Amino acid sequence: MRNLFLMAVLCLLTAALYAQSPSSPARFTLQGQAVDTASAPLASSTVMLLSAKDSSMVNFTRTGDNGAFSFKNIKAGNYVLKISFVGYIPHNQVIKPTGDAVIDLGKLKLKPITRELMEVVVRTAKAPLTIKGDTIEYNASSFKVPPGSTVEDLLRKLPGVQIDQDGNIKAQGQDVKKLTVDGKSFFGNDPKQATKNLQAEAITKVQVFNDKTEQAKLTGVDDGKKEKTINLELKEEFKKGGFGKITAAAGPASNNVSARAEVKGIYNKFNSKHQFSLVGLGNNTNQQGLSQNDYQDFRGSNAYNSNQNADFGFSGGNFFYFSDSGDEGLGIPVSGRQGVGFSNNAAGGANYNFDTKEKKWSGSYYYNQTRLELDANRQRNVALPQSTYTTEENSNQVNFNGNHRVSLRYEKQIDTLNTLVFINNSRYGLGNAHLSRTQSLVRSNGATTDNVSTNGSDQKQFASSNSLIYRHKMRSKKGRSLAASATYEVNTNNANLILDSQNTYSGPITAADKSADVHQDQHNNIVRSEYKASLQYVEPFAKRFTWETFYNFSLRNDEVDRDVFNRGDGRYIHNDTLSLYYKNNYVYNRLGSSVRYSYKGLNVSVGLAGQRFTLNGQFAPDQSAATFTPISRVFTTMIPNVGLNYDLKNNKYLYGGIM
Repeated sequence: MRNLFLMAVLCLLTAALYAQSPSSPARFTLQGQAVDTASAPLASSTVMLLSAKDSSMVNFTRTGDNGAFSFKNIKAGNYVLKISFVGYIPHNQVIKPTGDAVIDLGKLKLKPITRELMEVVVRTAKAPLTIKGDTIEYNASSFKVPPGSTVEDLLRKLPGVQIDQDGNIKAQGQDVKKLTVDGKSFFGNDPKQATKNLQAEAITKVQVFNDKTEQAKLTGVDDGKKEKTINLELKEEFKKGGFGKITAAAGPASNNVSARAEVKGIYNKFNSKHQFSLVGLGNNTNQQGLSQNDYQDFRGSNAYNSNQNADFGFSGGNFFYFSDSGDEGLGIPVSGRQGVGFSNNAAGGANYNFDTKEKKWSGSYYYNQTRLELDANRQRNVALPQSTYTTEENSNQVNFNGNHRVSLRYEKQIDTLNTLVFINNSRYGLGNAHLSRTQSLVRSNGATTDNVSTNGSDQKQFASSNSLIYRHKMRSKKGRSLAASATYEVNTNNANLILDSQNTYSGPITAADKSADVHQDQHNNIVRSEYKASLQYVEPFAKRFTWETFYNFSLRNDEVDRDVFNRGDGRYIHNDTLSLYYKNNYVYNRLGSSVRYSYKGLNVSVGLAGQRFTLNGQFAPDQSAATFTPISRVFTTMIPNVGLNYDLKNNKYLYGGIM
């Protein structure tokens, strides 16, 4: 039997080796050279390999300086090769596998477009893809998607563009940080918020390119930092008026499951200067907040903010930050994943934007609420060297969260040299939670512990961030600029928690197996505020060299008052062990400088910064305590920075750095 099995395996291996013999390669290389009628190379021609079956894009490239191109590791099959060059009639050729590992097409001649042929070529020779410098432009009509598809569905068809399950976009291997429509940022700073809802039928072209940073645009000095950007060009009939969608679904109750329903809708009306957006949803299908599948172009034109970073530095900021709002940040919640339990959700908001060359401002209001109920039954068996035990638990949990969010932004182009930006993002939230739980623990010796616990809580949160940014280009020298910013942020959280836990015992229980009953009230009052300021100066001191220096300052104040009381016999006793009061002041200073070399796509920067972080504070079990324990710490360090950005052309880039 064993010998028969070995013979069968050998036969399979022999068949596999025969199938992969050189006489019929599974993959091959296609190469050639694009030339004109005089055999002169046509450098940077666009070369596309299309499927002969449905004309879908398989791969694309550009010819080198000698007009040569190559597609490697192509799966055996029939293809159409298409070569296009400005001023020439596109070359089309059917490619069939010959059994050779390399198919060399030799010189492929493109004929110039004559005056008589111009109209015919313009009408019929629309290439699905063209490359103009560092911009890849896709002709949307060449990539078919079903009616009703979104821009995300269209992008999935484009070669070189990848979208993951959460809607995050990569183009040529880089994350897409910005999306514009007709060159204007109508759809917020998260591209997927638009691509999931904007209609594919409204798009005529998709352009992918690397945009310069705001600082580079301001100073005119290329800092080597790029933002992968997608621009969507609208068809003429979609450039004015409004568009939107409404979807609804419902299902009857069955098998102890209540009826399920959801409704969601968007409406957007805009022109070259104005945009008005409405969004709303309601459901009991566990889609908490505004899901990725439903989030649309709500945030609008000025919600995307290329001037927004108020912390200047080596990497454009984020060396110090303020955040203590957990999952409930200042931005609109976006969640494409379903929550745990059964939830009833509602959300709605409105947004208006005004966008001109001299002035941009936007305002939005958004409210969302979720009521989540979770019933759980759990059983756990644990085996230890000394003993074993089994735990059975039943629990019921009901949570409610509601949040109001307001966002404002104003940008004023004072003149050609001066720009002023103000940004505000605020949130006010209310929440409460209730948890009831019964738990039974049975030990191997027959001892049993039964626990009944009830927890209830409520909280109020307020958070606000306000930034003012000023940028000035100096007329005395191109590239010389000055920027300053000031930021104030505040976060408060008032919460109350009631804990009740009681145990009963049976069987051979020892003192070590017993736990104390808990009856506690907890009150938390947290106030955090931060003041920040930044300065930046950029000076070109040679033809290819730029000097940049910056200063960052931050003062953060934290005050936390946590009081825990034990309830018993009608009395409240302050629990000094669990209670805490503290006040801290954090002072942060950073001064840095760097030199940048820029030439023909090569950007190299070398810099050094010194930073000092000072912490002063005091703490005690209660704010009325007679004595406080002081805290005083100082941290000083030097931060080196080396960065490399190299544009290799043909949409290839090299990045590196030491920080």
